[in-house]
Amino acid sequence: MGRFKDKFKPDIFCDDVYTLDIECLKKIGIKAIIFDIDNTLVTYDDLKAPEHTKKWFEMLHQNNILTCLVSNNNKERVENFAKSLNEPYFYAALKPKKKYIIKACDVIRCFSKRSSFGW
Repeated sequence: MGRFKDKFKPDIFCDDVYTLDIECLKKIGIKAIIFDIDNTLVTYDDLKAPEHTKKWFEMLHQNNILTCLVSNNNKERVENFAKSLNEPYFYAALKPKKKYIIKACDVIRCFSKRSSFGW
């Protein structure tokens, strides 16, 4: 856990993740973003990723920004949504505990302090 001590503090705040400027993220060195699903990317009622979410993730990937989903929600909910985006995911994460955040970082191989967490 030592490599993540005091690392989970926000540098950027926004009301809507879709307003994040990808070029700005790249300029400040963001290499990866770990997202929550519900009330971050979509409402709880969106069982699969809407088209604008798919396009936004495609743009992130085209700009070499790694992504992963980490949610406190159940397996079925998270798995269905993640598969609609073809994204790695973790469910029942018990955030703000760090266990699954660390696992997500391992899966997408982002060990830098230049990762971002959206939830």
